[in-house]
Amino acid sequence: MSADDFDYVAKKLKSSFLDFLIQTRSTSIFPDDIKNLFTGENSVASRLLKLKKKYPTSNLLSNLVPVSSLQENGPVTVSLKVKPTDAIDVDMHIGMMRELKEQEPEFYNDLVKLSILQGTMDTNLSIALIVPVEDRAAIIAPVINVLQPSSELEAFNKEGLFYRNNFSDSSIVPEIKPRYQAVDTELGLQIDYGKTDTFLASITNGITPGSGKLVSLNNKYSFMNGADKDFLKMKRYQYVSAISGPGTIVVDITSGKTMSVKDFTRLSNEQAVSKNEMVGYKKVKSEDGVPLTIQRKSGKSLDEFSVFKMVNLYGSSRIVAEYPKLMTPSTLDNNTFKVEEELTDNAIIAIFAGEVVPTTSVIADEQSLASEVLEEATGVTIQMQPANIEKIKTGIKTTTTRSESQSKQINIPVGESAIVNFGGQDFKVTNRGQLTIDEAGGKEAMLKSEGVQSEEEFMYQQTKDWVNGKGKLYVYDIASIEPSTGAKTYSGRITSLKPNQIFVFGSNEGGSQGQAPTHGAGAAKLAKDEFGAVQGQSRGLQGQSYAIVTKKFYDVKRSSTPQEIISEIKGLYNYARNNSDKEFLVSDYSESNLNGYSGQEMADMFSNAGPIPSNIVFNENFEKLVTTQTTVEGITPGQPLRTIKVNQFNITIQPDGKMFYDNGKEVTDQTTKNKVSIRKELQDGTLRVSTYNNSEYFVLLDGRILGSGKTNLGKETVTDPKIKEQILDKAVLYRKTC
Repeated sequence: MSADDFDYVAKKLKSSFLDFLIQTRSTSIFPDDIKNLFTGENSVASRLLKLKKKYPTSNLLSNLVPVSSLQENGPVTVSLKVKPTDAIDVDMHIGMMRELKEQEPEFYNDLVKLSILQGTMDTNLSIALIVPVEDRAAIIAPVINVLQPSSELEAFNKEGLFYRNNFSDSSIVPEIKPRYQAVDTELGLQIDYGKTDTFLASITNGITPGSGKLVSLNNKYSFMNGADKDFLKMKRYQYVSAISGPGTIVVDITSGKTMSVKDFTRLSNEQAVSKNEMVGYKKVKSEDGVPLTIQRKSGKSLDEFSVFKMVNLYGSSRIVAEYPKLMTPSTLDNNTFKVEEELTDNAIIAIFAGEVVPTTSVIADEQSLASEVLEEATGVTIQMQPANIEKIKTGIKTTTTRSESQSKQINIPVGESAIVNFGGQDFKVTNRGQLTIDEAGGKEAMLKSEGVQSEEEFMYQQTKDWVNGKGKLYVYDIASIEPSTGAKTYSGRITSLKPNQIFVFGSNEGGSQGQAPTHGAGAAKLAKDEFGAVQGQSRGLQGQSYAIVTKKFYDVKRSSTPQEIISEIKGLYNYARNNSDKEFLVSDYSESNLNGYSGQEMADMFSNAGPIPSNIVFNENFEKLVTTQTTVEGITPGQPLRTIKVNQFNITIQPDGKMFYDNGKEVTDQTTKNKVSIRKELQDGTLRVSTYNNSEYFVLLDGRILGSGKTNLGKETVTDPKIKEQILDKAVLYRKTC
């Protein structure tokens, strides 16, 4: 790589990391923003065209133009037809942006978000140059100011999010062509996977030859096949010629299915397939970063191969950057293959446990394949299947077993206990030690405590062997914990803080006429004068204080709605849980408040924001109000809000059925809402299941019929009334045992 290329990639990496932090940490960027702002009839680009007609003489709107990606139905951004060339021109555009903020505040706010989601690296499409710095800072500064090491930061590197977002740049993610061999058979040309180096021909655990989920590349030829890279890409559809004689076929590397060149050309012309659709691959590594290698025969020699797994790719070139918290498929049509559920590196290592070369470090066993990982603030990590979490919460499952290597990762000494959170509920987990099935109490007792009827219900062979007397596993008891009813309080006015204490105060986003945020009165002024609050910063940690917005405009009382304030309080609670060594002393809201809400109204909002962390400390007078139920607009007394976790997002269900993300944004995507309903009924024990034509469906109490598979979960795919009737007739209560 040349010096210029290196500087370019380094600059891109720096910007990519900042983009990742903003999207995963900001309380202003919502999960659905990328899809909503860049696609569909309500996208920023679509609304821009309408505003151009509304304000035909606007110089700013005239200079803003939609720019689409090359992909059909792909994302569309907004750029400048002519970029400002000097400081005077830039200032003029910034002034026009401030005027737009007064005229069309909702569109303006989305335009600011769009400028951030375009990425922090300046490109010819970026409009960041003309966005008032205070409005971008309101979103970016709170993220940077409270930055601390966390597993999320490690995920940026471990999951290769820089590569995933820059897949279209071949200097960062090279494209390779897989090696195939096609032979002439009675059925015509077919792929001979036994003689195909790239795709593994003998795989277990549901990974079949030709599926493309795993590939291996000979390290001997890394200079030409990309085996020395961490990320690679391949075209989904590959032309393969016969080993001998004429003939060419096209193979779909994601399924192994083949078609004639004629059929592929026809489908491409009909836009049923894309010739340039890309599939991403990431090198498989152990926890300490050692690449997984296996030995395979290549010709007459036994060579070492690196293993790569199929992964999702994100964003759309210069249009938009995309950084999800989970490696789920991109929300965009970015001409990449969507992997519904990525395999974990540990699970892949377990599959090849017998083939791994000695240079590879600790090999995890099969139970490390888990679809949900919950980490409590103490640092104890337990991997658990979602279905088993439901069993734990209902008391059906009271034990779990782990191998020696997994026990080291959990790090609870034998005979000792730790508090672990499963599905939002704390449990006491005790390590009984490494035991045989008889030492654990016998097969019948363990089947009962695991919540299964027979060993066949266990997912992994290792567990099946153990309950039948083979080997030893670590056994952990799981017991529920009664929530504490006590609450720590303080009295009087706060005038000083201990080193581990944080003062929580109400803040604003500025004035109704566009003025900057200020800490000019009440608890906000105290925080600024005594505890390090930063003038102009509306949210988050600042010095020894923490701000939540309780009054959107400082000159308009009740300008923040109860739901908006609740979302701010939820953010505080989450931050407190992640900083359990600190105490958060909340300013006294028990009497009259500058935001226009009464003490009881504020208390109801703190109560309805969810479980109150033990390190949240209220004034003794306010604490009494928090335990008193009354009525706030939009909140019904006696009906606590229900929180459901879907795709790692906490979604709150209001008594009126509306759903909100933690940051206060209402859930609008119907499939997401359906997934919440499925999870809720699963927890309530009311979810039903039915089958039709070998397909399984979930049936809700209201009669909705939803898909249950990986690709159609939560989707309403059945429209025929007769089929619906048959599905409803056969519906039975859902009982999942795996």
